[in-house]
Parts: sequence; structure tokens; C-alpha cells
Amino acid sequence: MKTIVITTLVCMIALAGVFPSASAQAASGATPSANLSSAQGLASEGDNTPLEPLRFVVGHHPPYSNQEQTGIIDRVLIETFKRAGIPLTLRKAPLGRAGNLVNSGVEDGCGPRIAEFSAHFPNLVRVEEPAITFEMVAYTKQPDIRDFAGDNQAGYTVGHVFGAIMLDQIVKGYSKTTVKLRNPRQVLQLLEQDRIDIAIAERWTGLEILKSLGLKNVRMLPTPLERKPAYFYLHRDYAHLAPRIAKALRSVKADGTYAKIMNQSLSALRTGL
Repeated sequence: MKTIVITTLVCMIALAGVFPSASAQAASGATPSANLSSAQGLASEGDNTPLEPLRFVVGHHPPYSNQEQTGIIDRVLIETFKRAGIPLTLRKAPLGRAGNLVNSGVEDGCGPRIAEFSAHFPNLVRVEEPAITFEMVAYTKQPDIRDFAGDNQAGYTVGHVFGAIMLDQIVKGYSKTTVKLRNPRQVLQLLEQDRIDIAIAERWTGLEILKSLGLKNVRMLPTPLERKPAYFYLHRDYAHLAPRIAKALRSVKADGTYAKIMNQSLSALRTGL
């Protein structure tokens, strides 16, 4: 009988040494085994969720993106990645630099940009669900310019931002003099100062600038110059996440969340149009 009791005690002591109590683990600063299992589960085979947040850069201006991350694209990105179950961090970067940052692997994602964007960056993969549709329009102060698309614009000076493929395509063949600046706010200010004849910008970005700067003499010409869907892009290391993000974005549209974000953001700009 004594032999059995002694043997049992020895086994219990040995087991206690191998599997310390939760309180002993906490006192030593060790991670409880249950937490280790759940952490390992994130990286288990078949689960492609990244352990670190994806670093996403947005180069667009209000109403699409702002420092407070309350712009249209900011809100759509945050909601989409939340539904996809993918951690995310957002930061601002110049529109013309964003593609290079992701292509080189410094950042993990960017956009939205049009389909032709990926041709310039071999390491980028497109999320195959449009994030937004951009509409480029012309702005002017000159009363004799009625329609950029219909008039002969060869003698006018045209301004737009760096790094926008759509804008480069639009002005090609239309103007002998093209001025490129860092952001659309500078372009429209140049127009107000009569240093260019026509400014080309995205419709809602331009209207946001006109209202914020109080530019009363600048008007938007009636005919849109180009209208194209734009997409989110990922570095190819995260290509496996693209279908998951596309599915989440479709759900944001399907339940009315996308339309709600658009209406809330654009209602003030629609006033008086």
C-alpha cells in the first residue's frame, strides 16, 4: 500500500513540473498554453490571415480620403477588411508614389486605381471588384470655353496632378502645354490665378476643392472626359487575399453599406449642383 501511495505522489510531482498551474505561469510571465494554441491557429495550414496588419497607402484627396480616415475610400477599406477578417493600417502617401511603394514591398496595398495601373507595376495584383468609379471633368474660368471635349483645345494650357494615368491619357493630343502639380488643390488654385486655362480633376475632388477654397469664378464643364472603375491593389505576396477582399467588398455593396457611405460623404457637395 505504501509503495502505491509513494509511486502516485512521484507521478503527481513529475506531472506538476511538466504542466505548471495557470497561477505559476502568470507569475513567471509565461503565456498560457491555451493562448499559444490560439495564436498558432492563426498561422495554421489553410488559414491565410496575415499575423501583422496589411500596410495600405491611399493617395487620394477629400472626399475620398483624409487624415481622419473618414473619407469614402477610408471607410470602404476599413469596412471591407473588417468583414474579410484581415488586420489593416492606413496611411497617406502621394498618389504618384503609392504604386512604387507597394511594388517595392515597402507597403502592402494601395488604390483605388484604374485597370491600366497594374501594367506599370509587375509586383501588383488587382482585387477583382471595383472599389469606386472615377469621373474626370474639366474646370475653367474662361467664358468662351464651353466644352473641353468638343472645342479645339490645342492652344490652351491644361493642368492636372502627377501620377494619374487617366489624366495623362485625356490630355494627350489636346494641349501643347501641360502643367503637372503635386495635388489637385494646387491645380485649381493655378486656374484661379489665371496661370492655366483648364484644370482637369476628378469630379467630386474638384467640387470639394471649389467649396473649401470658395472659388466662385471657376465652373465645371458639362461633358465628362472619362469615366472608369478603379480597384484596390496588393503586393503579390498577398495575392492569395485578393479573392477574400473582393468577396467582402461585394458584401459591403450588397447590404447597402456602400451606398450609405457614398450618400453621407457626397450629400453636402451635391447641394446647389
